[in-house]
Amino acid sequence: MTAERGHWTGKCDFFFSALGFAVGLTNIWKFPYLCYKYGGGAFLLPYTFMLFLVGIPMFLVELTIGQFSALTPIKCFSNMAPVFAGIGITSFLESIKDIVSYNMIIAWSLYYLGLSFKSDLPWTHCGQDHNTHRCYSDTEKRFCIERNDSNVYFNGTCFDAAISEREGISEISPGERISASEEYMKHSVLGITSGLEELGTLQWRLVLSYFAAWVLIFLCLCKGIRSSGKVVYFTATFPYVVMVALLVRGVTLPGAMDGIRFYIVPQWDKVMNIKVWEQALAQILGSLSLGGGGLITLASYNRFRYNLIRDTWAVSLGNSFTSIFGGFAIFSTLGFMAHQLEVPVDQVARDGTSLAFIAYPELIAQLPASNFWAILFFLMLITLGLDSAFVIVENISSHIM
Repeated sequence: MTAERGHWTGKCDFFFSALGFAVGLTNIWKFPYLCYKYGGGAFLLPYTFMLFLVGIPMFLVELTIGQFSALTPIKCFSNMAPVFAGIGITSFLESIKDIVSYNMIIAWSLYYLGLSFKSDLPWTHCGQDHNTHRCYSDTEKRFCIERNDSNVYFNGTCFDAAISEREGISEISPGERISASEEYMKHSVLGITSGLEELGTLQWRLVLSYFAAWVLIFLCLCKGIRSSGKVVYFTATFPYVVMVALLVRGVTLPGAMDGIRFYIVPQWDKVMNIKVWEQALAQILGSLSLGGGGLITLASYNRFRYNLIRDTWAVSLGNSFTSIFGGFAIFSTLGFMAHQLEVPVDQVARDGTSLAFIAYPELIAQLPASNFWAILFFLMLITLGLDSAFVIVENISSHIM
């Protein structure tokens, strides 16, 4: 069975595949927000405790099961005891659910990557068909004031002071502003409607992007682990290059230190809240990709005497380092956004897709050579998504074939 299943062809193929699978989008857009929300630097206490108590041991157990059995999750659990077959079946169904959502995020990133090659980034402006009167673009506002500091900026239009006074036009207050990038994502890209009574239309641009994401995954997995094991050398390391570049640029922006302060200043009283420990455990389980069967599938391609303990420590600690390091890049950006919008940092602190497709594009619009930074950032999101997608698809296909 082991011979038929095959092995990794390179010495580091497994390590980079496991690292890429563990280091995913949640490291970038969820961990920093959890740190901010649940005690800042104090969150690292329950997080580190759960890492060593649950994360690293479970990571090693899953890899050991896969390497020892050289089987898919369903088969290896069935061999342990027929009653355990449901564990493998559940991981298989979980993988099907996960690949749908991961591929959608890759599709959004591909779409934004294509837009990044336009000379004028479309999410930086107000006054477009999809914008509301609450739209605010700091770039346009600064350009308006530079022309005449008495001008009034409103929804992408710069009004002369006399005209604005006569027409009763005034600037939107900071608390009511909606960034141009947020309105672009919600109204132009996703086409979000007011509710179920207004269904909206199919977004064909995203349909094509979703198809392109599947084609990209197919090309990288066309030869199974022989091809994906080489692609991950790039996809697992490229995000670190981009994070370093974004952090270096982010800390030089006004307001960056305010954002970092929100991220790291400890609030020790929150450590006594059981919810904080629950979230720390959930983050460890999610960021290390535990319980989904992917780690078992990856390790099943190892040779029987491969040194798993070394890679367990390297991947687990590397995953946590990425989360903490990425938080500095994220919150330096959020501090800058809060400074530009003239609101507290907690009003712009977000997680999930709002951070990746609203907050960061807003920052990129403020940078010199914004197209270059946009291309780098969305390439990073694509590579982070692909690393996870490779393992999920491999896990699904290994059960079917």
